[in-house]
This record gives sequence, structure tokens and C-alpha cells, in this order.
Amino acid sequence: MSKIEAGKVTLKPAPFYLPALLEDILSMLNAKALEKNIRLETEFSDELPEGVLGDEAKVRQILINLVGNAIKFTDQGHVTLRAQPLPTPDENSEKIILQFQVIDSGVGIPSDEIDRVFEVFSQSSTNAKSHTGTGLGLPISKQHAQLMGGDLTLESELGKGTQATFTMQAELSPDIGETIRQKEKTVLKLTPQFMGTKALVIDDRKENRELLDQLLRLVGFETRIGHDGIEALELFENWDPSIIFMDMVMPRMGGERAAQAIRKLPGGKDVKIVAVTASAFEEDRQRILVADMDGFVRKPVHHNILF
Repeated sequence: MSKIEAGKVTLKPAPFYLPALLEDILSMLNAKALEKNIRLETEFSDELPEGVLGDEAKVRQILINLVGNAIKFTDQGHVTLRAQPLPTPDENSEKIILQFQVIDSGVGIPSDEIDRVFEVFSQSSTNAKSHTGTGLGLPISKQHAQLMGGDLTLESELGKGTQATFTMQAELSPDIGETIRQKEKTVLKLTPQFMGTKALVIDDRKENRELLDQLLRLVGFETRIGHDGIEALELFENWDPSIIFMDMVMPRMGGERAAQAIRKLPGGKDVKIVAVTASAFEEDRQRILVADMDGFVRKPVHHNILF
């Protein structure tokens, strides 16, 4: 937020494949929806473009925040992601307007609190009761939407659900669709010589552990899971994994301290340790990689990036 307010956050436009972005977000968050027995639905316009020139990272961050919030505050029913292009005032303009809406049947927000949720560190009363979040997701998302020539608004009724509407300006990039389709590949299995490679997953949150554990086992890793850095040390000594996926923020002992301790143990210099973090800041990535980590993966973890 400090960078945004100081004008130091800028757009990094590049061509990206919009259908893949939307599919990624849904695959990342579907496990959370299934865990709560919520229907995660989509309504995508047939006119939605494939190749888009824009800041993919910021679009991804906003949509993950909105869909994640909707799932978090919905206990039954559905969460729907809609996407469509809107008419532009100037038909000759190269710009296009994209609209994304996230509609849920959740607890809703009191009408007198809707404007407040866009204030830094402010939360609605329903969010405060959950004891999660920082009150930064929506303010940052709104600032990013406005930076992209659009906006982020909320409509809500207490007890009946919420509709978040995110608009942005972009340009068409028609060549990117075919390029992406040619490059897209899916990892099916480890090659025979690596089948059964031992992978240790350390995370204090159940849904994060289970997602990583499932992705790794499906392609042929042998896995074990732990809840914090102390368990990571015990499992490393007793099980001798080849690779460790280590959450950074955990109770008792965090990921950085655990990695430092493992490096001092017999075999600790050889094991590969990958930091798994929710941080979106490039500075954190550089700091972690300079420490005792061999790699860096952001949450929510996507399978292509993971493999």
C-alpha cells in the first residue's frame, strides 16, 4: 500500500492467454470450494477474447482475492465467476474493457460497511468474526483495478450474499492464443528413474498441505507431511527426503529457521528446499533465495509452476 500511495507501483503489460489464467484460478481454489461443499461455477461470454495485453499478475491477484473471499464467507450454495467484454465508448480505440464479477450466496456485508472495506486495515464485521485476513486485500485490489483503467465495486445484502465487480482496460493480442495452445503441456508422471522420489511437505494449514501432497503423489512422488519446522527437522532426519516444500510462516518454527537447521545436519547440504509462500513481493523472493532455499513457489500453488 505504501508503494501504491507513493506512486511506485506500475503496470507491467505483456501478452497473456486469458482462458488459461481463468482456468488456473479456478483449479487453485476449487479444492477450498469442495471442502466446504460449495459449487464453484463459471459464466464466460462467448465474446471473451483469448489473447490479451495487460498486467497478468495484477489481474490474477485481484481475481484470487475476490474468489477466495467469496468462498471464505459462503457456507452453502454457490460462488460464480462471470467474465465478459464491455462495449467501449470509442469503437476505433485499440483498448478493450473486460468485466469480471464474483457472485456468492454467503453471509453478505452490512450496507453501511461496504465503503469501509476498501479502507486500509479495515474489515467488515463478518470478516472480523472470522479472525483471518489483514484488511489489505480489497484496498490493494481496488487500487490495482484503478491503475488498469477500471475499478472494483461491491454490492451486498446481509444474509443474502455479495457481488464484486472488477473492470479493467486492456488491448487485444490475437497472436498469443495460438502460441499458448502450442506450448501448453500437462505433467502426467515422473519418468521411471525418478518414480518414488521422496518429497516432504511442511505447512501449518491443512488445505495447503493436502493440495501439495495430492499434486505430488498423483505424478509419482512418495510423500510425507508435517505441520511446522520442528516436524520438518524430525522427518528429515528419520525419512531422508530428496526435496522439501517448506511454508515460510508457521508456529513454533518457521521455514527459514527450519531450513537453516536442516543445512547443518548430515545430508542437509544436498536436499533441495523450496520455499512456499503467500508473499507477492519480489523483494521477499530475492531474500529467500539468497538464504538457504533452492527454489520459490507462491501460493496458491499451480501445478505447472510447481513441476
